[in-house]
Amino acid sequence: MYQGYIKNYLDKILSLIILILLLPLVILISLLIFIETKKNPIISQERALSLNKKKIKIYKFRTFLENEAPNIYNSANILSHPELSHLITKTGKFLRLTGLDEIPQLLNVLKGEMSLVGPRPLIIRDLEQIEFYYPELYQKRENINIKPGVTGLWQVTKDDNFSVEYLIKKDLQYQSNLSFINDLKILLKTLKISILMQHKDSLKISKENYYLVWVFNFVVNLYIFLLIVILFNNI
Repeated sequence: MYQGYIKNYLDKILSLIILILLLPLVILISLLIFIETKKNPIISQERALSLNKKKIKIYKFRTFLENEAPNIYNSANILSHPELSHLITKTGKFLRLTGLDEIPQLLNVLKGEMSLVGPRPLIIRDLEQIEFYYPELYQKRENINIKPGVTGLWQVTKDDNFSVEYLIKKDLQYQSNLSFINDLKILLKTLKISILMQHKDSLKISKENYYLVWVFNFVVNLYIFLLIVILFNNI
């Protein structure tokens, strides 16, 4: 019952509330990205759970200097590309360390294309590589029949080497144990990861010597703290 109407309804209500609360932050981030890159601060990427499932254009904040960074594939680094780290903007470093580059995907949730919590939609090239190198694991992902998520079990428990095996394992584990309580736990863990800048990025970004990152994080955390205080005072 939760997987259907209730989950979809909660997804849209919560996404709308979060977007409204974070609107000043979204505007600030958009301005910083535009000033740094002189390009549209929000990009879209075609993604899906598998090649045979519905493809969607997900929205993300721009984090690269170029429109699209080239990926260099082999069987060991389908989901991780540390060699591309030099293409990330200063603002992008902060966004990727906190996971805030995913905020625009709340629009995908409002459109009914995604859920707040669910398996991660992958770019088409990643899916093609998984199908080529890991056909048995790819077939298991073909069997997933729930909406992709902005965050999810794999996103908050990523292994250090971003292995395909671990991704599929967590996707299947999430689907088997889908419940409101588990979704709530994942959302709370996502918030903790964002606040503490503990997001495991596929480009292996280091926080060391990025003073601007720490300044951004302080501003964001202060804003979130003030929001919580205001909300509690109005209850």
